Amino acid sequence: MLTVALTGGIGSGKSTVASLLQKRGAAIFDVDAAARSVLADGAPAVGEIAARWPDAVDQGRVNRAALADIVFHSPQDLEFLNAIVHPRAWAAIDAQLARYAASHPHGVAVIDVPLLATSPRRDSFDLRVVVDADTDVRIRRLVGQRGMREPDARARIAAQVTSDDLRRIADVWIDNSGDIAQLVPQVDRLWEKCREDAIASSRPKP
Repeated sequence: MLTVALTGGIGSGKSTVASLLQKRGAAIFDVDAAARSVLADGAPAVGEIAARWPDAVDQGRVNRAALADIVFHSPQDLEFLNAIVHPRAWAAIDAQLARYAASHPHGVAVIDVPLLATSPRRDSFDLRVVVDADTDVRIRRLVGQRGMREPDARARIAAQVTSDDLRRIADVWIDNSGDIAQLVPQVDRLWEKCREDAIASSRPKP
């Protein structure tokens, strides 16, 4: 099995690339989805969230917007939240990957990791793929497709790692500043490489 870390800043179109890879046969494992399950109603982590930020929890339910407003304005609070969520989310991802590897020894497992550049798991994958786009393009997407206010979109982008930081960890770089017609050939080339590498990685070592 080949493990591919897929990352990119908000508004870069990483989810679009993940969807295209899935259509070509990749299995997608979403770290954000695993993290959301950690904060599901009644989950053990909710109590820890309530103890730290009581205003972000109401009757056992996390108010995600309120929590985001807190942590994205405080590096200390964000670090505390990550310490609660990330170990549990990765435990869930690891279990999913183990099951997939057992049934798909030649498969391509794409792990959607928004914070790969700062993750202790950064060097744990066979291939690291970065999706990026020009800042103005990302802002237009966030405002037009997600309904963000422009100042909020700019603040979210500014709070994330830079394109230069992402280039330093990228094995494959996908520029998604254009339209889908420009994106698809890049994904096709990536998928061809993934399939070749998956087959090669499954061969017995001499």
